[in-house]
Amino acid sequence: MKWKIILLAVVIFGVYSCSSSNKSDKKESVKSDLSKYVERGASISKTTAMILQKNLKHAVKSGGFDTALSYCHKKAMFLQDSLSSAYGVKIKRVAGKNRNPFDFLDAESATVFNEYEKLLSEGKPLKPKVVVNAKGNPVYYAPIILNKDACLKCHGMPGEQISENRLKMIKKYYPEDKATGFKKGDLRGMWQITFVKDKVK
Repeated sequence: MKWKIILLAVVIFGVYSCSSSNKSDKKESVKSDLSKYVERGASISKTTAMILQKNLKHAVKSGGFDTALSYCHKKAMFLQDSLSSAYGVKIKRVAGKNRNPFDFLDAESATVFNEYEKLLSEGKPLKPKVVVNAKGNPVYYAPIILNKDACLKCHGMPGEQISENRLKMIKKYYPEDKATGFKKGDLRGMWQITFVKDKVK
């Protein structure tokens, strides 16, 4: 009888060990899978930012910041959507104080944004991260810090960095605009890149 009890204990321990090992291996596998999305997301956001900045600089040289504002209104979303199609993802730049009405924070992105705000207030580094949304899609997030004086021409203080005429243009293009009153070093928003064709279990 005693040997049967010992044998049963060995079997139970073996099953538990295998189960724990499988769970651990699965967690490591998921972690490894998510890390590749950090790299892909960083590459996509970098390319998108470079193209947007290049076009904005060209618009500024052509007709100043008012022309650049007009470009953002008419072409930036189109460019973003075109790159989304090319990469097979959904590229967005979301914010708590959004300019484009489509760039609002939903419940999932608001959680990440609030984490970034907390880290910034504590003087801690803000790093890109990947979370899995309710549909199982990996979503890349990275903070957008306002770090150039030129950005304040459209996102700074009205009456100071933003001229009265430009403020009127902003209100014309974006009647529900919230994206002013920033200063250098503020968290302007986040990159949100959803890998819509991928699922993480």
